[in-house]
Amino acid sequence: MSFQFKQFFVRDNQCALKVGTDSVLLGAWSFQHASLNHVLDVGAGSGVLSLMIAQRFPNAFVHALEIDDIAAQQCHENFKKSPFFDRLSLSWTDFRDFKPSIKYDAIICNPPYFTRGSLSSSDDRRNIARQNLCFELGDLFALAKFWLNDESSPVSLIYPAEQAPKIITVALEHGFFLMKQMNISNKKGAKPKRALLQFSRKVDILRKKVFFLKDSSERPTAEYIHLCKDFYLHF
Repeated sequence: MSFQFKQFFVRDNQCALKVGTDSVLLGAWSFQHASLNHVLDVGAGSGVLSLMIAQRFPNAFVHALEIDDIAAQQCHENFKKSPFFDRLSLSWTDFRDFKPSIKYDAIICNPPYFTRGSLSSSDDRRNIARQNLCFELGDLFALAKFWLNDESSPVSLIYPAEQAPKIITVALEHGFFLMKQMNISNKKGAKPKRALLQFSRKVDILRKKVFFLKDSSERPTAEYIHLCKDFYLHF
């Protein structure tokens, strides 16, 4: 498949995890009002998050990590065809083996969050991309302490809403505090399906909100349009 955004194009037919609403919401919501120079995208897949961050922060250099070689090749092709190519780079590696030469202002990650054995597929690459077979969130937070510039540097993630308490606990075990949380519901009255979570090692006022994708007429809410209007062609 392929997706034409307002400023860039993404092809994901070679990626086990496809471009979807989760990635777009995470890329549009993360690091609002921040000033970023170097950002790390862990588990980049097609590279859509890196491309969104590069668009939102014109002075930022984004480095992507991807463990799957085929996805990494497609990510690199998406980078090459984008207007931000000179500010994007990629390493084909397991994030646990990554040895950065610089410190980062922020980390963004759309992790594989389904539990081992759930939504199993005969496609091993798809299982790795969607399930936490090769990804331990605790490992990411443990390494993030060394990768980030300072205590206020954020880590931004998306998870199923019901997993949020567990994710917050794991973060606390590694000295990261929840700064922002936005629970995503399809519409009013529906249970949240996803939680956008942003952490740092600096204690601050927690900002929480509920975000609705559709109104009572099943149309995108004004808030959804406002958040993603710089990316979706139809917004």
